[in-house]
Amino acid sequence: MKKFITDTLFISVGGLLSKAKGIIFLPLIIGAVGLSNYGAFVQIYANVKILVPVCTLGLGMGFQRFASKIEKRNKVELSKHFFSVLIPSFSFGFLGVIILLLISPFINNWFLEGKYLESLQISSFMVLSNTCYTNINKFLLGGKKFKLYSVLEFSYAFLPYLGFVIGTVIYKDIYFGVLYYTIFDFLIVLIFFILIAKDLTFVWPSKNIFIQYFKFSYPLAISNIEGGLLNKADRYFISYYLGVEALGIYNIVHRFTNLLSFVSVPIRKQMMSYLPKVWDDGFKAESINIIKSSLIVFAAISIGILGYLTFYFKDILFFLIDKEIELPHIEFLIFLLGSASFFSGTKVFYYILIRLKNETKYELFFQLVGMIINIILNFILVPVYGLFGSGIATFITYLVILSWLNLKHPIPFDFTFIKHFISFFIIASIFYFTKTWMPQASFVSFLASSILANGLFLFCLIFVKKKMLLQIKSEINLYKKLMKRRGKVTI
Repeated sequence: MKKFITDTLFISVGGLLSKAKGIIFLPLIIGAVGLSNYGAFVQIYANVKILVPVCTLGLGMGFQRFASKIEKRNKVELSKHFFSVLIPSFSFGFLGVIILLLISPFINNWFLEGKYLESLQISSFMVLSNTCYTNINKFLLGGKKFKLYSVLEFSYAFLPYLGFVIGTVIYKDIYFGVLYYTIFDFLIVLIFFILIAKDLTFVWPSKNIFIQYFKFSYPLAISNIEGGLLNKADRYFISYYLGVEALGIYNIVHRFTNLLSFVSVPIRKQMMSYLPKVWDDGFKAESINIIKSSLIVFAAISIGILGYLTFYFKDILFFLIDKEIELPHIEFLIFLLGSASFFSGTKVFYYILIRLKNETKYELFFQLVGMIINIILNFILVPVYGLFGSGIATFITYLVILSWLNLKHPIPFDFTFIKHFISFFIIASIFYFTKTWMPQASFVSFLASSILANGLFLFCLIFVKKKMLLQIKSEINLYKKLMKRRGKVTI
């Protein structure tokens, strides 16, 4: 259990820091180039992130499903799996670079006000580095090297972005920021590859292994492509109808609310490295109980974050980001995007169950429905309601996906779970009272109110839900016994 917790914390810290970097440096970026140029960068990088799933084919997910079962001392077999994914990844990533270079003039004219062609062209090379990174980093998870994974994940997420900040601040131009981002991106991926490959033996890729991975991952690849459009399509409607400055504001809100769905990421990565073995041994009920318990923990944390952001975000903008940014009724946008982020994090637990069943093809149907709904609603609502239209579209989309998932692949919940869920919202009302009773007239009072509010939330959560936490601990202990019974993994 100790190892399980420490591994999860390592994954969480690295991922959290990589998420936080987009928030920490916001004042520097906006101060150097303004909100419009920041919005343009958001659109430029969105193009890369949408194209990467097309090039990865989701092959890296196969490491956790197949390579995780190979003994560590069997380096030849591990090497076959690694290079059977790496070499196709490089080839498809290079093709992605060419595609983005060719369509750059169109994107620049339609979505970037015709001002950022050179920056967009430079960014296209990140399709190659992102593709290779996205696939091969899962190899570490398959080998349960969580600490090394966390260090490298943080380095890849943080250092290239730091390069962007340095280039932008020094030259007051996002072109140099994107140039530095791209250079650092390639350097980190090269170091990443060396650290993994030094423990392996070079072998020619296996056609059979590639086919095995592709059969498992192609539904995930399509799902990831749809997911990219689902998550990023709103940027195109906002930049087209409202301009890149509005996109900058929207992305600031989105970065904060995205912290809710992030909470599910370290849990998923841990569970998909261990659960397949237990599930395949026939302990399906026990595996589902672990998924349910993890979902309860996720709900408690994410609802707390949602409560804090809903009532304190205006002060966060004023004291920490930019005093000039104003958006009437921004609390409503926070609630819409925050709730959507919570729904998005919750669906991850359903996807874990789908992947354990080897029914990954169903993911693409859920993502496809969500993508279509999101695009149609953004097309209808953004021209009329602006940023709030996009928030409404995102909220409805993820609610529909989650409802359909629960209908088709239900995780059995009892009344106790519903009571837990309701109680989390009641406890989160603490943020309303602390915000009302302690007006934030200065940064010091804002900081004091924030610390008090979050401290009270955690105290009440632990005090009121002590029985729930003990039950979760009991289920983890049972899971530990199952793993020990296999004689292969100790957690």
